[in-house]
Amino acid sequence: MKNPSPEYIDTIISAEIPDINVDHDAYNAVKKSMVHGSCGQANVSSPCMQQGKCTKFFPKKFNDTTTIGEDGYISACEASWRIFQFGINYRYPAVERLPFHLPNEHTVIFEESRCIENVLNMPGIEKTKFTELLETNRKHEDARSLTYAEFPQHWVWNSKCKLWTKQKKGNAVGRIYFAHPSSGERFYMRMLLNFLKGSTSFECIRTINGVTYPTFKAACYALGLLDDDREWIDCLSEAAVWATGNELRNLFVTMLVFCQVSNVPELWKSHSTILSKEMLYLQRKRFQVPNLHLTQEQIESYALVEIEGIMQKLGKSLKDIDGMPQPDSSLTGHGGTGKTFLWNTITSKLRSESLIVLPVATSRLASLLLPNGRTTHSRFRIPLDITAESTCEIKHGTQLDKLLQKTSLIIWDEAPMTHKYRFEALDKTLRDLLSTRYDNSRSKPFGRLIVVCGGDFRQILPVIPQGERADIIDASLNPSYLWLHFEIFELKQNMRLHREGIEEIEAEKIASFDRWLLQIGDGSLYENPAQELIRILPELCSPTTENPMEGIVGEVYPSLLENYKDIAYIKERAILTPKNETVHELNDFLMNMIPGEGRTYLSSDSVCKVYVALSRVTGIEGLIIVNADTEVKDQALIKNIVYK
Repeated sequence: MKNPSPEYIDTIISAEIPDINVDHDAYNAVKKSMVHGSCGQANVSSPCMQQGKCTKFFPKKFNDTTTIGEDGYISACEASWRIFQFGINYRYPAVERLPFHLPNEHTVIFEESRCIENVLNMPGIEKTKFTELLETNRKHEDARSLTYAEFPQHWVWNSKCKLWTKQKKGNAVGRIYFAHPSSGERFYMRMLLNFLKGSTSFECIRTINGVTYPTFKAACYALGLLDDDREWIDCLSEAAVWATGNELRNLFVTMLVFCQVSNVPELWKSHSTILSKEMLYLQRKRFQVPNLHLTQEQIESYALVEIEGIMQKLGKSLKDIDGMPQPDSSLTGHGGTGKTFLWNTITSKLRSESLIVLPVATSRLASLLLPNGRTTHSRFRIPLDITAESTCEIKHGTQLDKLLQKTSLIIWDEAPMTHKYRFEALDKTLRDLLSTRYDNSRSKPFGRLIVVCGGDFRQILPVIPQGERADIIDASLNPSYLWLHFEIFELKQNMRLHREGIEEIEAEKIASFDRWLLQIGDGSLYENPAQELIRILPELCSPTTENPMEGIVGEVYPSLLENYKDIAYIKERAILTPKNETVHELNDFLMNMIPGEGRTYLSSDSVCKVYVALSRVTGIEGLIIVNADTEVKDQALIKNIVYK
């Protein structure tokens, strides 16, 4: 059975702690191996403890009946394997990671408090695993018959002495660090290291058949490791027949970032005309000058601006590609639209002054509604598995670092939904990165960069798996050390519920609904605070029927069978519900009414909050609320959870 009920489980499994007086051995076995030991404040050093909390979510509430969690099941054979403590995995042979680097570009790790001059003067700082490989090849003739990846099979790296010594026993295989094709010379150097043997210097790696080439890429060409770009040329030429200019430019960026294009400047030169497709029309529309005339060079510059914008969204830049023409500096301005007048006004004002604004949002959907918006994880490289010690994965000198150095403002939408550790990760990262821009950035929030956060704390707060009310509140932005530095501005008038040109009576209805909605969000409208129940306005209640689903469907979708194929009929109707399980019930009911084969699209459950659902409503007209909570006898009462 795929989803057994608690009653069915009880017929198969009956778990209880043996009586110590009847079966002493069984009691000790259960106590030792099948009962979660003390943790939390009683034992903070327990293996299950991380960041002061039990990773298994103990202690748990006592349940009178069997419950099924959301963590899934394991098979009987896997359960037995783990009970007998058999090995779960093993690794053989050992894998030796083999880093490599360009001349004088190796990584040096040191404590932040140390002086840079002292670090640079440390004995042996110039030695790395890769440079010592070259040195070993110079000193030992037998080492020159091996590639870099084959080296660990016969030589052992001593990290303490920074020395390769001959292997006496054991076995190991080498794995050279990965290099992305867009990393330039590092990528071509790695390609050469997979084939060349006995290299004694960086120049030796670039020497093919006695000829020393100026770049590793040129050496790859000489060795025959690189083909021409015929496949990319054919791809662009074929796409030009049917694709729009924007689609072609996105395709071109995809090739640059994710594919191995050998000669990017030549590919651009031969296809600049088709990649500039529609640019003249777009500029005429942008400047509202129907008879605007541009030279071919100007059109190509505008196309390069568009391409640069697409690449920056992927954390790349045309500046990273040798020989690639750059857009004119006078063409760096960006137009923007947003989901709110406020974001649009702030962004447009600053960008009109040639300042850089980075609009981001917690969710992908919200980011699409911001002017040139991105998700926070995508823009700032915030780790998905966040902890109090986490920082963003942004290194000094990268393209993203250079962008942040020039940024004037960050707009962060849907901030209340975000875990405070993500704000703190960005804060710590900006304090470090902007130390080259501001003298006292390390002591200022977000490194002195202005960050504007927007959102509604009445809506969903950070989701904490199996977390209690206190855990959710603690994870929100308010308890963070950053909250003291925020200046709060409150927008009190709900513009979506106040439209121009409406009659006074209708305006009062909307205002009344607005006040009622805010009271729900504030948690001040409870009829029964202990059970978190609120009373729905009488005019919004669906009439009580024996079948609530049939009643609400009949109210919202009259004559459904005659009109379900009418797109306009479907678009002007919707049923909102805070819980996905109610959505599933409604969908099943509707799908059973409509003839034909149905499809199911799955999503995850969300917190039940009446305010979240109603905050999407733009007017009271036509609004009907159906209560699907079978535990509440009064259908005018509905549960609403508010965390403060």
